[in-house]
Amino acid sequence: MEAICDVEGCSRVTWNGKRGTQCCRTCNRSDAARHGPDCEAKAVSTANPRTARACPLHQTCERFLATLSANHIPAMNDEAFSSCYLSQENHHCYCSACEPLLPDVLDHGGTYEIPKGWCGFGLKLPARANALNIWSWPVTYHGCKAANVTSILAEGALLLPGDMLMDGTKLRNAHTGGASSRLHIYTSPSVLYSELDIYTEPVSFEGHNVRIVLQCRQNPTSLSTCAETIGWTRKLGSVPISPHVDNENIECFTDSKGAGKKSC
Repeated sequence: MEAICDVEGCSRVTWNGKRGTQCCRTCNRSDAARHGPDCEAKAVSTANPRTARACPLHQTCERFLATLSANHIPAMNDEAFSSCYLSQENHHCYCSACEPLLPDVLDHGGTYEIPKGWCGFGLKLPARANALNIWSWPVTYHGCKAANVTSILAEGALLLPGDMLMDGTKLRNAHTGGASSRLHIYTSPSVLYSELDIYTEPVSFEGHNVRIVLQCRQNPTSLSTCAETIGWTRKLGSVPISPHVDNENIECFTDSKGAGKKSC
């Protein structure tokens, strides 16, 4: 049985699937008169009876994740990987069959794109995530190679180039052209930007090109924005990367490794 929001007059499921809490803070503060943007998007999703685990595309992506745990954490089987890192109740499919009514963007501390067409897998978060109130932070995305996912999960955070990894190697400087002044953690409010090949290096799997993009929450007090840094404007001029976020503000960066928490 689903856990229902404990605000009188609200019938939505709670944000974390647990009893004794609310669907969102806005609902709690407004006595169920209003809801936050993420809560509204979730409500659209739950109105659609098709679930992520029933979606063939989501099932394909789930099998792909199983190959990551097998190939990059040999001592950890798929079940152990899921138990350690994944929050199945927060899995979400954004494909057109499962989510035909989602908007293109939402505004939550800043405009961000809904990952339409993507399959989402919820990640388990440390207890301090609630204490930090990360759900009030802006949503951003970080594209990465599939081979790096398990390392990022094991580290528990996005790291800066030059940081020492758990395996004793240093995180190399991959996309900044060797410029020490640009050694930051980069994200974007645009999933269309974060999914570009330069970041994700798509992998062929069961007839699909699979990409990995992490959805994050980032503390706005330590987050700055800048123009694209991949040479797009030099090559293509004013052609927009995204119809929702202009090229001059499409990247975010921070030097604080504790300023971002992966939420799915």
